[in-house]
Amino acid sequence: MNARLPLLMIAILFGTCTASAQDALKVHIKDKDFPVTWVNTYKGGRYFYTSLGAPEDFQQDGMNRLLSNAVFWTSQRDPEKLRKQR
Repeated sequence: MNARLPLLMIAILFGTCTASAQDALKVHIKDKDFPVTWVNTYKGGRYFYTSLGAPEDFQQDGMNRLLSNAVFWTSQRDPEKLRKQR
């Protein structure tokens, strides 16, 4: 892992920065992985962050599963328990 996260943050997914993004951001982080999705807990709350979310990302089942799981995790709800209640 090449990137540093604040204390207690847990990286879920890592990515690399595209050349066009590096140009736009005026940074040079070639060949370094950095977190694109992470979670954290603080004072009893749960936090989820992702920098993913281009329109085409939402066409992928994996992205929708990631977001769905994030909602359940942050709300401390059990998806299996919810399915049984239906």
